[in-house]
Amino acid sequence: MIKNTDTLRKAIQALLKHKTEIADFSRNLFEFMNTKKGELTLENLQKILLLDIQSRGRALLSTKECKEIIREFNSKMDIVEIKRKEGKDKFNYIYEQLISINQIGPKIAAVFMKNMVYHLGICHELVDSLYMPVDRHIRKIFIEKLRVFDDKDVPHPSESFKTKKNQRFQKALSDIYKPRVDIDLFWFVGNMFCNKRIACHLCWIRDLCKEPYFKGENLDI
Repeated sequence: MIKNTDTLRKAIQALLKHKTEIADFSRNLFEFMNTKKGELTLENLQKILLLDIQSRGRALLSTKECKEIIREFNSKMDIVEIKRKEGKDKFNYIYEQLISINQIGPKIAAVFMKNMVYHLGICHELVDSLYMPVDRHIRKIFIEKLRVFDDKDVPHPSESFKTKKNQRFQKALSDIYKPRVDIDLFWFVGNMFCNKRIACHLCWIRDLCKEPYFKGENLDI
């Protein structure tokens, strides 16, 4: 499935060198939301969900839409049930509750669970079950920029984590690096350097890019 494992490994290692910088960027957002690290509370989960849908969603939602999502979230997410369940059962419960909410798909569900573990510092047993969120940035980097996957092998953002295609994709990532959710670092590159803000000369994986917007240190097209 992976067309060039060496390129993907090198890109992952290059990004891991900047893991602290990326974590600091995210931590500032969570501090702004006044989340309380280490606490599994409905209020904490509400805050990370709002941050996730506004920072990683395809489009910014209105205040009315956000309130409706939180109302539905409150009615479906049971903190007692999360604490009671273990391992895969806990993962499946959180995932299924999230994707049953209007405007919450597999991508936001993945980001939410990742932030529960990495930024709230709770439910650490979920780490190995977490899957890498797939969005347009990930698809562009993997398919067009690094050319490590064919288009047909990379799931779309709306595609369930449980499809055979997504399961094969996630397993391929796990075979390269564990925990695979860390490979979400590519999202930061896509969003900061390869989006509306084109900054090839600053990109941490520019030497591996097969299709840069600019070539050379002088940004010659």
